[in-house]
Amino acid sequence: MFKKEKIRQNIKKLFESINSDILKEKNIQIKNKILENHMVKKSKTIWFFVWWKLEPETKGIVETLLNDWKQVFLPKIINNDEMIFSEINSINDLKIWKFGILEPKSDDFFDKIEVFLVPGVAFTKNWKRIWKWKWYYDKYFSKNNENYKIWICYDFQVLDDFEINNFDITMNEIIF
Repeated sequence: MFKKEKIRQNIKKLFESINSDILKEKNIQIKNKILENHMVKKSKTIWFFVWWKLEPETKGIVETLLNDWKQVFLPKIINNDEMIFSEINSINDLKIWKFGILEPKSDDFFDKIEVFLVPGVAFTKNWKRIWKWKWYYDKYFSKNNENYKIWICYDFQVLDDFEINNFDITMNEIIF
């Protein structure tokens, strides 16, 4: 079985080799699956992420959720190691953080979220996940594991299996 860093490197190479038109088509398919998902449809409070390297494009999905009167929350890192969730009402409520990642301008946070749509680098069909860096999500979900969690990824990010650590959190569902 491959180690996590090797998997990250392989996925990055694969991602960079795929034609942008193919990724656009995959983004449309993922968007449609998310918007038709039973948990997303019934939930009022949704935590999401704004696309960054190696992730499906999500800006349009966030805008659609906001137009559907959902409360949308995005991650914000505080004190350099804690993740909170701040509500946004539009894409204009975001600012550029480290590495060019967009995060909410507001420091207000909310912790009663019904469904989480979560990014990552690599996944398995039995809901294992490799994060990009640090353990922001694992830290949060280890204390708040009752939330419904859906991984969002491209089909080429889904692998047969890989090792995870005992502190790695699994998800409830995967959309690719």
